[in-house]
Order: sequence, then C-alpha cells, then structure tokens
Amino acid sequence: MTSSINRRLLVAGATATALLTLSVFCGSANASAALATPAAAAAPCRDTLTSHNFAVYLDNTCVEFILEVSGMTGNTVTLVRGAAHSQAFTDFILSSRRKNFSVAVLDSQNRTIKQYNFRNAQAIRYGGGSVTFQFQEIVIS
Repeated sequence: MTSSINRRLLVAGATATALLTLSVFCGSANASAALATPAAAAAPCRDTLTSHNFAVYLDNTCVEFILEVSGMTGNTVTLVRGAAHSQAFTDFILSSRRKNFSVAVLDSQNRTIKQYNFRNAQAIRYGGGSVTFQFQEIVIS
C-alpha cells in the first residue's frame, strides 16, 4: 500500500514539474515573466502545429498568441494570455508606459481576418493570466 502511494506521489511530482517546465501554469506578473520560454521569446508566433484565435502585435511584430478577448467595454479591453508568454509582451504589461498594440483575429490557418489596433494603451490590471488595458482609440481594419 505504501509503495503504491509513493509511486503515485512520484508520478504526480513528475507531472507537475513537466507542466511547470512547459509553462502551462501562469501565476503572478513576476512568475509569468519568469515562465516565458526561450522558444516563445525567440519566435513567439511561429507555432504552426496549433490553430489560434488571436495574436498580439507590438511594433508591427507578432509577439504572442492569446486565448481570449474577454471584454471590450468603453475604453478598456481584457485579454486572456495563453501558456507561452513572450518577454516583449510581459515587459509592456509590467511597464507604466503607453503604447500602441494590435490584436489580430485569426482563421484556422493562423491568417489575419480582422485587426483591432489599440492606440495609446496601458495595462491597468494584471493577474490570473488576464490583462486589462485602457486605450484612447481603437481602429479596426
């Protein structure tokens, strides 16, 4: 009986370690910055094995896929981040500066269908894998 429990604990520990290594879990802002994977930082939008719904662009460069745009009310928008966090997007979120960024709506082949361009945006809330931005203007193309 004890041997069976020890085996289960060993497997559970190995599984948790593997998931943390793959950055499946995301926590606080500091933890998410530490969980940015080298592959995600080097080529964040090169994942061709998975179909994504949304991509974030900073300075006309795709920096990260996101899971969901959960709300756009007034001059705020909330984005739910995926498992792979790019350092560029994390740095923008954690900085207090305002910047333009875009969210592209993607088809099943990861091609842009529509793009929402947020002007003069700044992160105002971050936690639990989601980030809320306040922006001055939105341009849809």
